[in-house]
Amino acid sequence: MALKSNLEYWKYSLKHPEPIFEDYYIKDDLIVENKDLIEKVERLRELIISYCVIIEKNEETAQQILDEIYNIIVSVENINYSEFVSFWNAMDLSYSIFKKMDNKRGSKRVIMWILQKEKKNLW
Repeated sequence: MALKSNLEYWKYSLKHPEPIFEDYYIKDDLIVENKDLIEKVERLRELIISYCVIIEKNEETAQQILDEIYNIIVSVENINYSEFVSFWNAMDLSYSIFKKMDNKRGSKRVIMWILQKEKKNLW
């Protein structure tokens, strides 16, 4: 199928509007009151900032921080609702695909890559 002009796509979108809310994206789970999740998300934020600050100064400590980040991401239920993991979609990585990775070292490399992108956004 050949690409159409932007104007044609614009006209199509005007004729076929999408709903404001789509059922697929609506979650009925109330996670805000989950104190354990909130604590883990706060810890994840602290670790991300620490990692971005220390990575250029102390690689061993940065690796320990990365290990803790990884452990939180793979072990905490609903961590995919945190802003860090939600940001992955902007990097073309979904949490479900990440969870399917069977290589721990590869998974950590993915996190390191995302953290490098995140660091550019922080500073």
